[in-house]
Amino acid sequence: MSLIDAIVTLVVLGAVTTPIATGIVSISQGALQNYRSAAIRCELVYESERLLALPFSSLSVGTTDTSVNLPGGSATRTVTISLADYDGDAVADAELLRIVVALEGQSITFFQSDWKE
Repeated sequence: MSLIDAIVTLVVLGAVTTPIATGIVSISQGALQNYRSAAIRCELVYESERLLALPFSSLSVGTTDTSVNLPGGSATRTVTISLADYDGDAVADAELLRIVVALEGQSITFFQSDWKE
């Protein structure tokens, strides 16, 4: 095998492996983003369920920021609790709370009341 054959072989091998390596890197980054997105949704549902399980009297109006560890780095989860209007008189009522759990552009909104069934 001559030197020219070796150089041509290396050029062809480089031309074939570079796009393959680029594709593998792209696929692995996409998988990490999907994994992070799924972890964000799980964290939102977990916190929402935890808040729903608390008694109404233990919830207070305000905003709470909490650091959360996620795949690819930590993020800040924001829980905002505010009074809501349930009777349509444009005045917020103390018997109904609007709760928003937000994390990296995704959020879950739900209401909690002190009404008895």
